[in-house]
Formats: sequence, structure tokens, C-alpha cells
Amino acid sequence: MTIVRHIADASTKQASRMLVELLDRISEERLMQMLELAKKLTRNEDVLEALGGIQGFLSSNHPSKDIFYRVLDKIPKKNRFKIYDSLFNNAWFVGGPQRDAFEGEHGVRPPFIIILSPTYRCNLRCKGCYTLGYGLKPELDYAVIRRLLSECMDLGIYFVTILGGEPLAWSG
Repeated sequence: MTIVRHIADASTKQASRMLVELLDRISEERLMQMLELAKKLTRNEDVLEALGGIQGFLSSNHPSKDIFYRVLDKIPKKNRFKIYDSLFNNAWFVGGPQRDAFEGEHGVRPPFIIILSPTYRCNLRCKGCYTLGYGLKPELDYAVIRRLLSECMDLGIYFVTILGGEPLAWSG
């Protein structure tokens, strides 16, 4: 990593911390300030469009807006930074240019998010669950999961949803 890139990454991290600090006093005004600051961190049109969409949602009377604020209010401060760092900083600001570079070289854009199911095993029997009908109990080896996550980072995919079966039933 070049020294310029290292400084840019450190600056982005610091700006991210400043944005998260604004979450201490959760309000629509504070979130709008955060979104305006976030817009200054990127030139990526997709990110700018998404940030504009979030601003539109927050300025609307959408019924889920109240749920959004209640959830945000209950998340501990340290976890707010982790969520911001994973979803926005890594997935958009760091991963976006990586996905752009891959697309430029190979003509195919890596996805923003992947879903990883390390196992279909589950100790629950939820009605309508898609894993109940498989009858198989395949599991991914730890080495395969580690390789997949490493490849995701190389491709600029920093948002990984872990599903299953039940991920906690995975024997690894």
C-alpha cells in the first residue's frame, strides 16, 4: 500500500469516526448532517444516489422511519461505529473503487453484498423454512469459508450476510 493510500484510508477512518460521533444525539437534523458529510467523502455516483435516497427516506413520513430511529437509539455507540465502518466505509468507500477496478478489468461488476450459508444444519423447524426440504446436511469447511471471505475482500465485497440453516449450528 502506498503512503498516499495509507494517509487517505486514515483520513477516511477519521472522517467516519466524526460521522459516528454525530450519532450520539440522534435526530433527523443530525442524520441529515451526517449524510451531507458522507457525500463529501465520495465522487461515486452510486454512493451519492444511495445517500440521496436515504435523505429522501429520512425526510419522508414513511412508517418505517420510526422503527429506524428506535433501532438506532438502542444500538450501543461502539456497535454504531462498527456498523458504519462495515457498511458505509468499507462497503461503499473502500469496496466501491475495488469493484470498479475489477469491472474495468473483467467486464463484470462484483456484487455489493453476498450471502454465505456455511451450513444447512438447524436445530429449529421454522414453518416455511427453505432448508427443511433439502434433506441434506452439507457444510462448508473452515478453509473454504476463509478463502471465500478473503476473495470477497479482494473484490471489494465487505458486506456479507451469514445465513444457514442455523449458522450457530455450523461445526466448522
